Amino acid sequence: TGLINSRRHIGVSLDLADEFQGVGDLNGDGIGDVLTRNGDSWEAWYLTATGNIAFSQVLSIPGSSTQETQEIGDFDGDGTDELLLRDTATGEWSSVTFAPGTGAVTGTRMPAMTTSSQWTLQGVGDFDGNGRDDALLRRTNGRWQIYNFDASGNVTSEPRVPMTPNGTWQLRWLDDFDGDGNTDVLLRRTNTLQWTLYRLDGSTVLEQGKAPLTPKAVWQTQQQ
Repeated sequence: TGLINSRRHIGVSLDLADEFQGVGDLNGDGIGDVLTRNGDSWEAWYLTATGNIAFSQVLSIPGSSTQETQEIGDFDGDGTDELLLRDTATGEWSSVTFAPGTGAVTGTRMPAMTTSSQWTLQGVGDFDGNGRDDALLRRTNGRWQIYNFDASGNVTSEPRVPMTPNGTWQLRWLDDFDGDGNTDVLLRRTNTLQWTLYRLDGSTVLEQGKAPLTPKAVWQTQQQ
């Protein structure tokens, strides 16, 4: 019915200096957890199936204050998400891994992704349906590219995606809209407010067409 049947307070930090970084399954129990950051101090808040906090812990994440959170996703397909960071000074990427059960930091990988500041992350999703998240990037000239990963979290390919380079089309959502197991891309045009959906199979566009959603500016997608 789309109605809210309950709501509850989640006992995550009340410290205003703790900045929300994202949600992901950091201990492999199938439930999303909350990650916060206060300068170089990181803390994970592990939730139960009822939305209560089971426990929290400070995480020892190596790196400098110039590293910024990009996304949380399961790039190696092991059932536990990783934290994808990018160094704003060098453009280098790192992927922090966590232990199933405890959620403790187990290591850091350095995925071979572009360091060029012309490329920015748009989001992550399983575009080829292999059970591992991929990274979708876009260049300042509007070009799109996907980074695919193997079971060790290493980059295996970086194909271009033939989606519109027109800068007035901006990403609004990544999801599996047709239920085929592959993540699709929903864009919205900034001038006309029209919507278009790209159905993908990896980097191949299966179909692209206008999505019959409202063009009214008062309607916006909410953060995923």
